[in-house]
Parts: sequence; C-alpha cells; structure tokens
Amino acid sequence: MIGYIDCSFSNLDRRFQLNKDAMNISNTSTDQGSKVLAERLSSTGKFIITFLYAASIVFGLAGNSIAIYFSVTKKAGNRITNMLILNMAIADLLVTIFTMTVNLLLLHVGPRWIGGTFGDISCKIVYFSGQVSVPASISIVMVVSIDRFFAVVYPMKARAFRLKIKMVTLAAWVCSAAYAIPYGISFGIQEEDGIFYCSLWFPPLDNMTSLQIYYLITFIFFYCTPLLILMVLYTLMSRKLWKRRIPGNVTEERHKSSEQEKRRVIIALISITVVFAVFWFPSHVMLYIRFFRTTDVYPKVPMEIKRLFYWIGYFNSCVNPCLYVLLNRGYRRYMLQILQRFRFFCDFCGFHRSKIHSLSSANEPALVALEPCRLVGFTARSERVCAPS
Repeated sequence: MIGYIDCSFSNLDRRFQLNKDAMNISNTSTDQGSKVLAERLSSTGKFIITFLYAASIVFGLAGNSIAIYFSVTKKAGNRITNMLILNMAIADLLVTIFTMTVNLLLLHVGPRWIGGTFGDISCKIVYFSGQVSVPASISIVMVVSIDRFFAVVYPMKARAFRLKIKMVTLAAWVCSAAYAIPYGISFGIQEEDGIFYCSLWFPPLDNMTSLQIYYLITFIFFYCTPLLILMVLYTLMSRKLWKRRIPGNVTEERHKSSEQEKRRVIIALISITVVFAVFWFPSHVMLYIRFFRTTDVYPKVPMEIKRLFYWIGYFNSCVNPCLYVLLNRGYRRYMLQILQRFRFFCDFCGFHRSKIHSLSSANEPALVALEPCRLVGFTARSERVCAPS
C-alpha cells in the first residue's frame, strides 16, 4: 500500500519520482540528479531485515496455504466460514507473494526492472496486486467480524446476512481493487542511463499533495474505520457472551467449564482487535511522518526503525491464519486430527494421543485430540459452549 512505502524524491524541481523497495528504503539522487539509488543498509541491519522478511514469507506461505487447504477441502467449519477463511487467506497470501517477496528481492537488487512492453505490464501488475491485497485482507476481516456479530448478538438475523455474504465479500474485493487503481496507473517503467526502473512516475500519484490525500484515505478507511468497527462489534459480543447463561439445572463442573469457555472466547475477540491495532499502528505513525513531516522529523528516524515498523504491518498477514483458523473450533479440531497422524512430530513436540472424545453432535466426526504430557486438555462439551463457529 502507498501507506507502507518509505520513499523520497529524487529532485523536487522535476517530475516527482517514487521508487518502492523491499524495506521501504529511501531513495537518493546522484550528483546529476537523474539516477535514483536505494539507500545502503549496514551489513548487520540488512541481515536482520532479510531474516525477518524471509521468515515471514515462509510463515505466511505455510499458514495461509493450510488455511486455503482447510477451506477448499471443506473438512472443517461450515460453508460460510470456509468461504470467508478462503478469501482472507487468499488476500494474505497475496501480501506474502507480492509485497513481502518483491520487497525482499528489491532490498538486494534495488528497484531495477526489465524494459519493454512486458516489463511495463509486469511492473503495473505486481504493484497493483500488492496494493489490492492489504485492503482486501482488512475488508474480509470486517466481513468476518460482522458475520460473528450477527451470529452471537442477533442470531435470528444471522441467516439473512449470510444469504448476502457472497455479495458482501465480492464488494470487499471490488472496493479494494478500485482503491488500488490509481496506484497501478501511476506505476510504470522509466529508463535512466540504460537502466530500467519500475516506479511511480505518472499521474495521479506524481506529486506530494496527491500522495497525502491518498494516504489520508488509506488511514481513514483501512485503519481507523476497521478498528472502530472491531472495537464496537467485539465489545457488544463480549457483553452478550458474558451475560449468557446455560438454561436449566447445571452442575458446578459444567458451570465452571462454561465460564472458562466464555473467558477464552472473549480473550480471542480482544486479541483480534489488539493485534490489528498494534500491528498496523507503527506503519501509520511512520507514514504520517513521511508525508507530513518530510523535512524535519523523517530524516532523523533511523533506517532500521523505518524498516522494522513497516515489516510489523506486513506480518499481520502471517498472524491472521493463527487467529482465525486456530481459534475456530472446527478448524482447530481438524488440525489436531492431522497432527496426530505424524507420530514423529508428536514425539518431538512432547505430545501424545489421548483418549478419543466422542462429539455430542451426530454429524461431527470423533476427534482424536492431542494433549500435552501434563494431560490438560479440553472436553468436547466445553468446546461447544459459546464458541464462535
């Protein structure tokens, strides 16, 4: 996203040039003011940044691929949940492929590109795809949150919303693509001293005013608004869950299990909100400094801090599979079923087979749960109390 690019102008007296690199490296001009070069990192800093990005790419590819596999095979979760998880995983996978991977390569080779028609088209496609992925991921998170809100707070209206959820999800992708169109149009190929660069050379994002407006749109619609929605919806959901009581006479053991499950779900809801707010906040702080305090504050910020702050935002796409797949009852159970087949993994991690928990629902398969050696596991009944599907 434009908001997660650290860049500088090669010459303020000529056409604005913005070069995107892997770690949001600032670009400087040569003595002739025509060639834009990536700022060099210290060997230690470059190694750390490379490691963080490489590890995140592996983690993101693995986590989101597993989420896609679960969704496509439909062996866990219901149809609507599978569809939402699939769309979220695809968006996060695009972040991993087009944003983190390309940025890692640019860290070492700079913003150089290939020339010709293919180079120009590939330049636009790569950066347009990267620009679509982040808002699409955030938008799908909003759809998931609204779906859970109706299921918990207004269950009678949940069915009506789910009938429209395909259109809502499609609208999220369309809006994200529309947001990224100016970015794709502005990118192109320019040749300087026989070297081709893929950069922001063209309108509408070829001046500082346009970039400031574009960033404000990014900040309002893809950080402030989603964060406000998450806080309101999950607060209402937490209140509803906490006040919910099991009907009829219940044993003390079942009541205790229900209270523990409520706390687990509420902690999960809080975690989703906190992760979103914390992971993207450093990027937006740096972006504000970049576009509104360009001359006085921005040059004083160490390059390693800039790169670290932007990486934290990208890493959110690696964390999403853990939050929305592992915290989901059906997906978590299916993953445990898969892990128990790998005996070497279980032995290495200190896990072993426990007794088979027969689920109370007739249409759900029996679960062979994995429990740590301390034998502190979950029960089938406790997993079914108040947990969002």
